[in-house]
Amino acid sequence: MAASAIAQTNYFPLATGYQWVYRADGRAGASAVTVEITQQQVFQGKEYFLVEGLPQQSRLWLRSGPDGAVWMWNESKGAESIWIDFSAPPQVPFQPGSDPCSSSASIESRQAKYEGPAGAFDNALSIGYRPGGCADAGLARDVFLPSVGLVQRTYLTIAGPRTYDLIYARLGSTVIGAGESGFSLMLDKPIYWANLMPPIDPDRAAAVMTARLTVRNTSSEPLELSFSSSQRYNIRIYDGEGRVVYNWAASRLFMPVVGREVIQGEKNWVESIPLGDGARPLPEGRYAVVAELLSEGKPYWAAAHFEVRHAH
Repeated sequence: MAASAIAQTNYFPLATGYQWVYRADGRAGASAVTVEITQQQVFQGKEYFLVEGLPQQSRLWLRSGPDGAVWMWNESKGAESIWIDFSAPPQVPFQPGSDPCSSSASIESRQAKYEGPAGAFDNALSIGYRPGGCADAGLARDVFLPSVGLVQRTYLTIAGPRTYDLIYARLGSTVIGAGESGFSLMLDKPIYWANLMPPIDPDRAAAVMTARLTVRNTSSEPLELSFSSSQRYNIRIYDGEGRVVYNWAASRLFMPVVGREVIQGEKNWVESIPLGDGARPLPEGRYAVVAELLSEGKPYWAAAHFEVRHAH
């Protein structure tokens, strides 16, 4: 691959808010690790991003160089060094900052095959590490995908190798995920303003909430849900004292017919909910909204919080 193409290939994208979730497997048992970029800062005129939670390197200030390499800032020394040299020629050793237990590292391939929870790819970059002075410990292999980042890390421990595989990533508006199933509730705002500016318009005084209920199933098996009536869900709003101030189902009639939903992918229901009655909006304060999916034998529920404020 030409040097110019390597420089344009971003094997570890850096931006505040980016997040990666890994599933770890090995003799020590399964666990999950979340890696996220939480802030940015300038050191000696160069912009770095704080990467937190990375296996074996829980706190790193990183920046991308123009040649494709990623640099790390050493806070105690006040200097930078190479973290991983993605621009290095294949099989040519370089000194990695990604593992103090390795004597050197080298790029094995830029067209490596990878298959894991996030999918199958044939354009991965694999890096092999050579052991250093740490007994029975150290990185063995890293696998990166262009524009995605680290998708697999294998670390040697005294109990045997431990492998971290990417199962979810949020990179700005791009979301990458392994198969999963669940139910969620999303609101369009965290704060709703009631318009009480005179003259009060009863049709516009109370704010309107948009609530989206989502069943998501991206696993290999279809999700089958059964219902005892035409009602699929309910939505309730609770005030700060735990009292129900809104019940979506209370003013609706449902047919007593058995229903079934088979979900492979995503199913959404959206409701517009007035936060008050005409010129009488809900009082100022914090509220909780709870959504229930009324499937037989498989109840789901999700909650969110919001605030009502009045503009006088």
